[in-house]
Amino acid sequence: MGTVIKTSDCGRKQSLFLKKYNKIERNKVLKFYLETDSFRLIVGLNDKRSWCQAHSKIILIGEHAVVYGYPAISLPLLEVEVTCRVVPAETPWRLFEEDTLSMAVYASLEYLNIKEAYIRCQIDSAIPEKRGMGSSAAISIAAIRAVFDYYQAELHHDVLEILVNRAEMIAHINPSGLDAKTCLSSHPIRFIKNVGFEELTMDLSAYLVIADTGVYGNTSEAIQVVKNKGKDALP
Repeated sequence: MGTVIKTSDCGRKQSLFLKKYNKIERNKVLKFYLETDSFRLIVGLNDKRSWCQAHSKIILIGEHAVVYGYPAISLPLLEVEVTCRVVPAETPWRLFEEDTLSMAVYASLEYLNIKEAYIRCQIDSAIPEKRGMGSSAAISIAAIRAVFDYYQAELHHDVLEILVNRAEMIAHINPSGLDAKTCLSSHPIRFIKNVGFEELTMDLSAYLVIADTGVYGNTSEAIQVVKNKGKDALP
């Protein structure tokens, strides 16, 4: 069996979230959550809610080409995160098949054999969309963790990865699995589709600068361009 993410892990993260602030900052944080009706969620009062996170990623080399079996190297961005809250709802949750978040929730509920789920999800993300930083994978991971936590179900790491890749098929049709793998890792990795991955040790006296051009990326289009360029390069 894989690593188990216990349902209490998200709750411990909530406590650590507050502990990392000093007294003055913590009061500001608590005031914010009181004003936004999230205080009960953070301090763990008896209200059935869940609050889980996931981090983003960046690919150093091999982006898009990795879909066709070429190796890629990617880095997790541990400080750039998305948070998913699952809270009670008056109406049952419904699937929107073209939405990654919706598909992640659907995959979770189906795995847990829950037919009618009176829940809704709230997303708070610092990850820019359509910028190659794994927004869809991170949202899926956070949502799946939050759904399992909400229903107090144990989530094995291998099950989490399978469910994330199911949701990723909505976003990218033919995902390599790299985004999900990196957003689930705390280490840089070298990855080859359908072969495997290895964690890398990096000790560089350097900075990685990530600049946003303001232009949305189109993953499907970029993958097709790479495929065509590969055909052109053949003898």
